[in-house]
Amino acid sequence: MPQELPVTSTEIIGLEAAINYACGLSAYCTHTFGQVSAMVPTGDEAAASCEQAQADLAAGGVTGDTLTDVASVQEQMTGAVADLNAALAQLEVAGAAAASLQTELESHRGVKDAYNATPDAGSKEFVTTEDGTLNAEPQPTPGSTAMNNTGPAVPAEAGEDRCPQCGAGMCPDPAWPAEVRESDGSASVSLRCSAGCGSPGRLYRWQVSREEYQAIYGEVPDNLLLPGDDRLLPPPPDARSLPPGPWGYFKVEPSPIPDEAWEVACTNKVGRWRTRECGAILTPDPKRVFYYDEFTSSATVGFRCPVCKVSLENFKWPLTLDQHYAIFGRSPDEYVPEYDPTDESDFQALYSMWQTKDRGMLTHFATIDELAGGPDLDLRAIGPGEFTIKHWPTGATWDVPDFVAQHEQVIADYDKFYAEPEPEGDDEDEDEDE
Repeated sequence: MPQELPVTSTEIIGLEAAINYACGLSAYCTHTFGQVSAMVPTGDEAAASCEQAQADLAAGGVTGDTLTDVASVQEQMTGAVADLNAALAQLEVAGAAAASLQTELESHRGVKDAYNATPDAGSKEFVTTEDGTLNAEPQPTPGSTAMNNTGPAVPAEAGEDRCPQCGAGMCPDPAWPAEVRESDGSASVSLRCSAGCGSPGRLYRWQVSREEYQAIYGEVPDNLLLPGDDRLLPPPPDARSLPPGPWGYFKVEPSPIPDEAWEVACTNKVGRWRTRECGAILTPDPKRVFYYDEFTSSATVGFRCPVCKVSLENFKWPLTLDQHYAIFGRSPDEYVPEYDPTDESDFQALYSMWQTKDRGMLTHFATIDELAGGPDLDLRAIGPGEFTIKHWPTGATWDVPDFVAQHEQVIADYDKFYAEPEPEGDDEDEDEDE
């Protein structure tokens, strides 16, 4: 429920009413600052949201004016976020001024004179202690929100914050109990200076546990992960289950999946602004993706996320020599590119090139012309140690710069061919004449 402003200035009569007004206004500003700032994304979040939208559209084949429109929205969102942050800054200044006014007004009241404010929700009672000093701690009125707060306990880490104005410790403001957002379980509480210097304070945020969320809202949604959720932890060995083989698109026989494959966390971006990783432990899904790679002597399994319900990256691990021989019938160093003469699109590989570090990105070439003269492959731009080239008939291998140096003439001829401009013709005019 939105908080209402305290009494207006026309209703202020006397010192105590002025103190109550300043106190209420300060608390109102601090609370409103926390509420609004929790909803305002940062400029980076707004940009990330639009950039993700552009990437999703581009991946779906949408280009041109639509992507330009997304960029325009991004620019407007960034400007709106800047305006909101400027307004929040002004609100913070107003809260500081109200707190300072409260401190100044209280200094005009006799310390030893007992003062009791009229009981009202959100009001403060200032009483004299036995030693004659003023106890200015807010005393919740019976039936007030602060006294009946059933929200989560504020983490001890919140007490480590220091007041930005005087450097003293910060403590939760009892006038504004912690609030928990139902959509994602994020909690926030207003902190104030424990020394009462008049600082407007700040907002402290954290994520409540699964038990705390249940105590407030009841059942936790299936797609909401909170600390204490079993889905954030790798399943124990006796809880791991896989479907019977054969697996994958090629229907291959199963192979033992290592423990590490059961400990991979989901990196999918979730939340309103896609700035938070899901974090759930992924479940191996060999029915969808599972295959062996003889060239890398490895097995690969796909994943699915039990929370996001999406399929993400794969996990690859090396085969033992015995597993490799049992699957492929030969040792890893006997690999040669397979050739299917019944497939019209297949060819006998003469050269192959792959990424040196992990033997990935393997590409085959039927002739040296395809390797050295392809318009989409610039061998000169590949640095030392990045890729390896192999000539299968002789077994010779090169680092790419060495291959370029040895076959300089072949590559130079193709460089010259692609550098020459296309001859200008009158084909279009002839077509129009016809």
